[in-house]
Amino acid sequence: MTRLLVLFIVFTLSQAISLAEDATASGKIIVDASKDGGVWWFPQGQDGFDPAKDHQGKRLADYLKSRSWKVQEIARGDDVTERLEGADIVIRAGLFGKYKESEVRAYREYVSGGGNVLLLRGFVREGNMSSDKVAKEFGIVFSETVRTATIKRWAQHPLAKNLQLLRYNIGSIVTESPNSTIPIAYLDNDQIVMGIVTSGKGKVVFVSTILPLLQVPQPFTKRVLDELTRKNQHPNQMLSNE
Repeated sequence: MTRLLVLFIVFTLSQAISLAEDATASGKIIVDASKDGGVWWFPQGQDGFDPAKDHQGKRLADYLKSRSWKVQEIARGDDVTERLEGADIVIRAGLFGKYKESEVRAYREYVSGGGNVLLLRGFVREGNMSSDKVAKEFGIVFSETVRTATIKRWAQHPLAKNLQLLRYNIGSIVTESPNSTIPIAYLDNDQIVMGIVTSGKGKVVFVSTILPLLQVPQPFTKRVLDELTRKNQHPNQMLSNE
């Protein structure tokens, strides 16, 4: 009887640990689609922006909600200056237009204080390299328009371990990033298209394409969320965890 009780306790604990390892932390996610150029909110437009109605970002938003996240989508044209506080993750869903200085400052203070940003960018029109002030705040510059079927190579990082090649379609490359950047994915010629930058107590995971992520590819999407909610580690510690 005692042996059976011990086996039951061991089994219960192993199941609990397994569930804990598979679970993504939940909380509040802000989707900054305020500078959306037509990717997140399409086909919604001049009649207003309603998260409950069909739009290209809805599949990802619904997935996040299914994992117990509270999701708030910021409409195109809204000011995000006072909207980031209290978020566990901010998803910056593309860029078309410019951020005000108060909005850039809000991002800086949010990340510095421990916030986590998934910074998504698509293709970059000629002459618009410097328009992304939020990316530049963290030392990141997206450039050019790139069309390719898939990401070509994953870096050695737990997020990318044993992943299949991810659909890419259209986006840009990262021509500038801090020396401390942890690369995650590349296109041809070692051009970085995804990486991690730490700033203060928070971090920025940047990806130079957006449409493929709206299809919620797995296990990639869950791993990105896990990375964003994981406490910052030194790069050498992260690699030693593989």
